[in-house]
Amino acid sequence: MYVNESIDFSLIVAVVNRGDADKIIKQAKKAGAKAATTLFARGSGMEEAHTFFGLTLDPAREVILFLVQDRIVEDVMQAVHKAGDFDKPGTGIAFSMKVTGTTGLSSQIKK
Repeated sequence: MYVNESIDFSLIVAVVNRGDADKIIKQAKKAGAKAATTLFARGSGMEEAHTFFGLTLDPAREVILFLVQDRIVEDVMQAVHKAGDFDKPGTGIAFSMKVTGTTGLSSQIKK
C-alpha cells in the first residue's frame, strides 16, 4: 500500500569519479543525510574520451542517491560540492529534484 508521507523530500543525485563516493557520503552524513545508495556507471562528458593504443578508456563513475528532507538540501549539497572538489573540472556534478511522494520512511522522519 502506497502512503504519501507528510514530510517534504528532495532527491540529491551526485555523479562522481569512481572511488570518490565514500568520502562524499561521509561528509553528506555529517551534513544531515541519513543514508545513500551508490550505483556504478560510465558516462561521457563534453570532452572526448581518452585513448590508449587505439582503445577508448571510458571514465568510470559512481552515482550517489540521497533522499533528504527539504530543510537540509542546501547543507548536503554544500557538503557534496566540497567533498567532491567540484570546483575542479571533471570531478563530478550534483543536482536535486523535488520528490512528490514517499513510502517506508516514517521510522526515519524526525517529528
